[in-house]
Amino acid sequence: MEKELSVLNNMVYIEYLAGGRTGFIIKMDNLVYSRQTNLQRIDVFDTTDLGRVIALDGKMIFAEESGYMYSEMLTHVPLFTHPNPKRVAVIGGGTGAVLHEILKHPEINEVVVCEEDPYLIYATKKCFKSFEKDFSDPRTTVVNKKGTAFMSMISRGFDVIIIDAPSPIISQSGYLFTQNFYKTCMEKLNKGGILSIEIEDPFYGKGWLAITYKRLSMIFPKTHIYTGHITPNPVGFLTYAIASKEYDPSKKVDLDRIKKFNKNFRYYNDCIHTAAFCLPNFLKDLIKNL
Repeated sequence: MEKELSVLNNMVYIEYLAGGRTGFIIKMDNLVYSRQTNLQRIDVFDTTDLGRVIALDGKMIFAEESGYMYSEMLTHVPLFTHPNPKRVAVIGGGTGAVLHEILKHPEINEVVVCEEDPYLIYATKKCFKSFEKDFSDPRTTVVNKKGTAFMSMISRGFDVIIIDAPSPIISQSGYLFTQNFYKTCMEKLNKGGILSIEIEDPFYGKGWLAITYKRLSMIFPKTHIYTGHITPNPVGFLTYAIASKEYDPSKKVDLDRIKKFNKNFRYYNDCIHTAAFCLPNFLKDLIKNL
């Protein structure tokens, strides 16, 4: 049974990265919301440096003062790679951050957010008023199902599918990182469709990075890795994968379309898009040797 937990102050948040030997500590100014659901524990708390934070089962998934780095790179790289995206699916997405970025694109007609835990969306609406209106946008549809169940039941295709879920290193979302699930996603994409996913950092999470890239590249004709900065991860940047039936995001992109876009980005721009596909040698070697 779900239950809302008591709210306490003057607490410290400690998170360990993969392997449990490295991590970070954050002083919590105020614990805003906490609930144990049938799926996970949800905590929302305020901090001085990172703003308001959401953590699931003791793992940070969004922070106001850094989360835009993740959500902008996960979202706008595929949306600007596709020449005319109209219909988008978000697998996960309960924090609302990715949805917020998608809705900046006026050409988008429909966004389906498949978030298994309705209490995560409830926490977002309650604690992040800037995202609350996005779930009420007429273009937004919310489905509370497992991602695998949702993808198997839909009949209409998507132009872009964004997997916005914690990696299996820190969550129970392993079913979203299987080759069978990627195959289902490809089948549900329209002609020229694109999938994007965050696949961990290339140091602590390099094992899952390699596995995910290999699985995607066995399904999609065009699979590329790109990177972006992030805090407070000690590595300093995350790795993403973009997979397409047709488009090469490192080459076939209208940079003028990005430059003329009339919405403000805090991180992403045309130069960042191009530079994100310039990989360091150790990362090139990692995927080359698969």
